[in-house]
Amino acid sequence: MNQNETTVVLTHTGGDSLEGENVYLRAASGGSLGNYAGTDGQACNATHDTINPGTECRISGAPTGELFLIWRSDRHSKVLFRGEVLERGTSPTSTPASAESVEAVKTEGVDTQSSEIELVIENTGSKSVTIVDFAVDATAISNGVWIDNGNLGNPEFWTSGATTDGNADKAGRDDDSFLANGTTYRLENNNGENATLAATDDTVTVSFRAFGPDDRWIDDSDELKLVDNEADADVIVYLGLGDGSTAELYLQVV
Repeated sequence: MNQNETTVVLTHTGGDSLEGENVYLRAASGGSLGNYAGTDGQACNATHDTINPGTECRISGAPTGELFLIWRSDRHSKVLFRGEVLERGTSPTSTPASAESVEAVKTEGVDTQSSEIELVIENTGSKSVTIVDFAVDATAISNGVWIDNGNLGNPEFWTSGATTDGNADKAGRDDDSFLANGTTYRLENNNGENATLAATDDTVTVSFRAFGPDDRWIDDSDELKLVDNEADADVIVYLGLGDGSTAELYLQVV
């Protein structure tokens, strides 16, 4: 990454070619700048359908602050590069990847009670992590699963034990529920607030309640366990992080 005044140039130095529509730029100060191909906002001055070694993305008037290069495909995402765009006339700094990372604490297991799922996560990076959105995909069990805990004031998603706890809350039933089909919901857009995990937060509880419809697929007699990969999962929990990456937690019905 090179900076000349307010223009930033990112050069692809990896050995693999990438599809431009899968590679996005995100500024910490202003959100998504778009992708290389220009199909979902145009990140670079020129469009790049394919990113080959040596491909340059030139960004005129790049916003100051952290800049993230993110690969996205289906529900998966990975931060490829993180750089710092500084004020005019200064030199940028960069690191090869984001430090934001959370993982499930497998030794804590998964607790299910009264149609509620609880699991424990930890910040495995060296900096604070912000959880900005979530998604639950239970379509491997049923296409009609939703998460609804009733009226406002009874959140459907919340964290406990974080430096700053977050939540998401919807009113009403059925048609106003959070769908458990992989749809992403931003915490701040759903009567809630983002969660922040400091680098030392290693026992933060993530809770979801309550799963429906009335013939619930989960109750006190069900048991869930954490597994290592998507192929073995019946339920996938996605936690969107502040740097644009996504943590994936895999649950299996025992």
